[in-house]
Amino acid sequence: KIMTLRELLEKYPDKLINIDIKDDPNSYEGSLIPSLLYRLIDELGVEDRVLVTSFYDSQIDRFHLYSGEDIALGAGEDQVRNAYIAYASGFKHMFSPKADTFQIPPQYNNIPLDKEGFIDYLQSLNVAVGYWVINEMDEMDELIQKGAHTIVTDYPDISHHLMKERY
Repeated sequence: KIMTLRELLEKYPDKLINIDIKDDPNSYEGSLIPSLLYRLIDELGVEDRVLVTSFYDSQIDRFHLYSGEDIALGAGEDQVRNAYIAYASGFKHMFSPKADTFQIPPQYNNIPLDKEGFIDYLQSLNVAVGYWVINEMDEMDELIQKGAHTIVTDYPDISHHLMKERY
């Protein structure tokens, strides 16, 4: 049985939960999700243990209208692109993040987002850097060594083994 988000949040009160808004903001469902999600989080009082992310910056912006600074947010694609452009162009001082974390792939359109310098830059802005979908132990280890804060994987047993063995 697949549990609802409500069931997940209620059943595991000691767990941190990463919620990714997948719905296109221009769809009917997508237009409703930010407010519905915020109301559920607020009703259950779990603001301090959820992170809300989306590929769509507009979904993050909509959700932020409800949540204010009470709930951790991830960056959408546009914000990640702007951060990388500021980093690579030497205009680092021109970028101000709106997100608490960047959950990104190691590479995007042949642009390496896993460079230690980029990770350091984001960390200097108080942004936790996470990578998805990392399924090989060596790649997990390499990213952690470079300063990655979070690893999203399809194989938590591999990451658990890595953390027990090396960290």
